[in-house]
Amino acid sequence: MWFLVNYFIWSHGYTFMKQNGDGTWQLGVDAEAIAEAMRYFNSFFEEGISPRSLIAVDSWGDPEILHGLAKGDFAMGFMPPQSFRAAMDANPQAPLASAQVPAGRVTRRTHLGGRTLAINKNTKHLKESWELLKWMCSEHVFETYYRQQFSAQKTLLEKVSYASEYEGYVKLIPQAQTFYEYIVSPVRVQTMWSLTNREFAAVYSGQKSVERASKGSPGG
Repeated sequence: MWFLVNYFIWSHGYTFMKQNGDGTWQLGVDAEAIAEAMRYFNSFFEEGISPRSLIAVDSWGDPEILHGLAKGDFAMGFMPPQSFRAAMDANPQAPLASAQVPAGRVTRRTHLGGRTLAINKNTKHLKESWELLKWMCSEHVFETYYRQQFSAQKTLLEKVSYASEYEGYVKLIPQAQTFYEYIVSPVRVQTMWSLTNREFAAVYSGQKSVERASKGSPGG
């Protein structure tokens, strides 16, 4: 839930942590906004959109989701490109396609991450390392070797030709953001992650009301 909750609050103009101009930090979301997210995602189970058996699934690469999508039992699913590719491979005849995540009141936002290229500050071969890094980010590499990956560079997204079923990812990446602000904030990401998953799961399972769980979440 961590990723999906962030997509939701970001798209509605909130964030768990934000830094002020003077360098201090503060919460960028409140219990009311978290409660709205809880009601939205819980409605998938309450209204019968998603089977309750999926409450126990904690990975968008879970076989139940991938095969359900591949067989046509599920109409849609939230997942990264690699999981989407696995669903297509499970049933090449299935007419699967990707689309952008739903927009919020302010924007449409997802997260950017998965690959990190860095140069060790202690390297004795700085020039060569920089040349390798530039090559790894080149159009040639994405066209030839990274066919199931997407560049974070808008210019490359426009140049590299992707299969039509990946259109949703290509359109959404330019609107994505990283978790950098969370990482440099004084609150551990793992703490926010764990609290978010715990409180949302409590709502889905009926252990807590939305009002109570939202106050136990980051921002509550």
